Amino acid sequence: MNSPDDCYSTESKSQVIWLHGNPGQGKSTMATYIIETLSTCISADAKRYLSYFLCDSNYAIRTSSKSILRGLLWQLWNSYPRLIPGYARRHYDQLKQKLFDDFDHLWTLFMETAKANDSCQLYCIIDALDECDEASRDDLLYQIEHVFSGSARTPPNINFLILSRPYVQIRDYLSQFDNHTIASFPQLQRDIDLYIDHEVEKLAKIRRYPRVLKEKLKRELGTRAEETFLWVGLACRELRRIPSVNALEFLERLPRQLESIYSQMFDSILGPDAPDAADTTKILSFVATAVRPLTLLELSEACAFDTNEDDVEARTQYLRDRIESCRLVIDIVTVRNRDFLDGLQDWSDSDDSTSEALLESERVVLLHQTVKDYLFTSRREQLNGGEQHSHAIMAYRCLDQIINCMPERGLAGYGNFLRYSIAYWPQHARLAQSSFQVQGKHASFFLDPSPVRDEWLAQRNDAHVFGIWRSAKHSLPLLNVAALWGIPSLVDYISRRSSRGVTFNVKLDDEERKGCSTKSPLTDAVEGGCVYTFQKLLRFGLPLTELAIESAWTFEREAIKRAILQTRRHEIVQQADLQKSAAKVFNAGEMRILMDHPDFTISQSTLHGAMANEKHGLEVLELIVAQSGVDPKILLQRTITESTTASVEFLIDRFSLNLNGEQSLIAKAAENWESGASIINLLFRRFPDIEITDDVILAIVKLGDFSEQHISGILKIIFDELGPKFQITNRVLLGAARAEMPDEDFGDVFKIVLQHASEELAITHEVVMSVAQNPNAWATMPLLLSSREAEICITEDILCAAIPNMENSYSALLCNAAKHSIKITEKAIAAAARESDREGFLQVLNAADANSRITQDVLLAAAANDGKNGVQIMWLLLHESMNADEIGNELVDEVLLGDKCDIMSVILKRRGARIRLSKGLVQGWISNERTQGRALKFLLQYKSAELNSILGAMSADEQAEFVERRDRLFTRFERDSWEDIFKRRGE
Repeated sequence: MNSPDDCYSTESKSQVIWLHGNPGQGKSTMATYIIETLSTCISADAKRYLSYFLCDSNYAIRTSSKSILRGLLWQLWNSYPRLIPGYARRHYDQLKQKLFDDFDHLWTLFMETAKANDSCQLYCIIDALDECDEASRDDLLYQIEHVFSGSARTPPNINFLILSRPYVQIRDYLSQFDNHTIASFPQLQRDIDLYIDHEVEKLAKIRRYPRVLKEKLKRELGTRAEETFLWVGLACRELRRIPSVNALEFLERLPRQLESIYSQMFDSILGPDAPDAADTTKILSFVATAVRPLTLLELSEACAFDTNEDDVEARTQYLRDRIESCRLVIDIVTVRNRDFLDGLQDWSDSDDSTSEALLESERVVLLHQTVKDYLFTSRREQLNGGEQHSHAIMAYRCLDQIINCMPERGLAGYGNFLRYSIAYWPQHARLAQSSFQVQGKHASFFLDPSPVRDEWLAQRNDAHVFGIWRSAKHSLPLLNVAALWGIPSLVDYISRRSSRGVTFNVKLDDEERKGCSTKSPLTDAVEGGCVYTFQKLLRFGLPLTELAIESAWTFEREAIKRAILQTRRHEIVQQADLQKSAAKVFNAGEMRILMDHPDFTISQSTLHGAMANEKHGLEVLELIVAQSGVDPKILLQRTITESTTASVEFLIDRFSLNLNGEQSLIAKAAENWESGASIINLLFRRFPDIEITDDVILAIVKLGDFSEQHISGILKIIFDELGPKFQITNRVLLGAARAEMPDEDFGDVFKIVLQHASEELAITHEVVMSVAQNPNAWATMPLLLSSREAEICITEDILCAAIPNMENSYSALLCNAAKHSIKITEKAIAAAARESDREGFLQVLNAADANSRITQDVLLAAAANDGKNGVQIMWLLLHESMNADEIGNELVDEVLLGDKCDIMSVILKRRGARIRLSKGLVQGWISNERTQGRALKFLLQYKSAELNSILGAMSADEQAEFVERRDRLFTRFERDSWEDIFKRRGE
């Protein structure tokens, strides 16, 4: 590190280096220095890339292996987008956010990034791995040990530097790699001495130490430091308050061990003689248990300090004064990081200056991780009886805020504790374990249903906090809350209450609906990852679901997997759907456990699941297929839409299958989203004589539920394999023209079919009309015209069919029509008026025959055009130069029934004086609920003089009824006037 010209050199040949040291020895400082130095060295090197992650137990989002991998990948991909592998892009299309929520997916992404960039070296630094939660940490360490222990699979271009405390659990994985204790470096003592010089010089300026005292203090600090920066830092902080005359004596009495220093400090602030011990205990408890650092105002509200003080500045200053009494074990730090907004930055209507102030805000943290260790071991009785009970108290305080403050104050004001409470109360309840119990004052939150819990969930959903999301359109049952956030004591609460006759909503299955995902509590418990919660739910008697089984194996929840096999094997054996899911994810050993059950039989469901088993399909098939007696061709036909490529190849080889005559398998394989392309490649490779018919191509083209990218990819494989001997027929081209693709369609499916069509293949009127009528015409019609325009004539019927689907781009169609002297009439004008924006409508209007009239049909079409487009087009049509028909009753009825008040305003402005009312018309409109809207108010308001004449022709009863209804209408819309639109937009 001291030689910038040679900053990559190392005597170690290991790709993993582990540096370990005791608390306070400067590991994080060293990591920061290494990161800064390597960043400078690497910045100009196009073949070397650095990413790093700093674990920190102060922040929940920095204590998991998933966060580590996400952080490393984000830095690499964000700084160098060219490093993003094709694997990530392909799988993101399928999995979306789930790709980044699962450790196995993330590790695969990490390995694929290295594989796709094998000419580069990736340097990854992970600091404070000991502060990562143990189960999550083991996942990462297992993979590092497994991949980098010298196997042939080791990627040669990944290099890890890991810093941590020398925990045995970490040593078990990393001791085989190059590793060093920081105390073994000869530079350490020199760096300690430099740090002592720096700190004493600062003290000397504050306390005006004489030179001789400075030297004595430096020697004493050096003698007692025992290679620990933190000890020096604490000692110098304490010396700040000691007069110089007593400084040396104080230092000589100061214990050498960190724990002894902490004991001395906490005796003074928490002891019986400490005047503010109760407030200090509150502050320490909330700061130590917070899952991310609290702001000053959040901490004040959590502790319920100065609740009658409305001035924020005053409250925060009072808290600063209290923190002063905490004797240096708490720091106030300034941060600028969006991570601290808990994903809730859109909850406030605060102005930019407020948001900016929030981003750069002061947070309250413990001086060091060792303070937290000490508090929850040596001082646990003074701190609420330990860490779990402290988390329970924090959860209760959060629930107080949600129940009492959310309905009253909403989410106004960013700095308050309510935002934290909404985001984190479930995590505190989970960390509290059995210490968390439902309190009477919170009972309303734990009902089923519960309006206050629904509102809490809706607020979390608005921000998609930390990836745990459920649609706010549906309540989340309490049992699912317990499952998803892993709160075992909440399951016990529900169980006790249920036994007393209290009803709770229990979802027994998994259901996916548009805009909503409703899962069984067991499935949510797998996602939550808490085995204790899962076991309690099993004892609660909930039935297993297919998704619960598949999720347990997909997320590698080992303890949950064992619980399922030990307690629910009989259930899996007895239900075909569960057996299919088990065969889809089990390995051969797990499958044998299932098969050992006396009631087990190999069913079609078992075989179907095994064929779709990505990781262990071959070993499971080898175990069961010989005993099944199944016809392999029938099995393949029934399962190829779900099968893996390896499973298909296994059946072909195991039974020496001849599939040359089974062309329908190609169409079925195309329905396999995950493996369809590779299966089709396999079938062509093994059976080159397989015949592809029009029916096969049409079946693939019509797979409208699949992405255009998937379908066009399949077609490309088929066309490339068949070569020029395969001819596209008019039937296939017509099918491609009619095929409706998903919303993101760019015409690729039609394009690839058209490209493989012979020049001799005629483009028929039916094909052109089908393209025009297709919602994707905006993408496919330009392709057709650009390649075969000489054969195409755009008639007015084709133009009218295309107008709704062309996204207001009609110029190519109109040019073609003009070349063929096609007359554009009121029919096309009406189609454009109904579907276009102003610019699109003008394209058609300008191309229309000079003698075309603006008929009632055209005006009705414009009135049917929603939003501002219809208003703008109606404004154009009713211009005096447009020769439009008079406003008829049918048009007025249409506008009133749709309450199209802006259209009515335009009609009144342009032609209002020429509208004729009658007694029958106004009585019909005023008595019809469907026409009693703003539009009618505008019409009656504009025609008030004529209306008065009509009223004079009514009987007294008719007048009274009409006036009463009119007055109610005018009162209802008293602030609205027909002229408002012109005031807003300008005439």
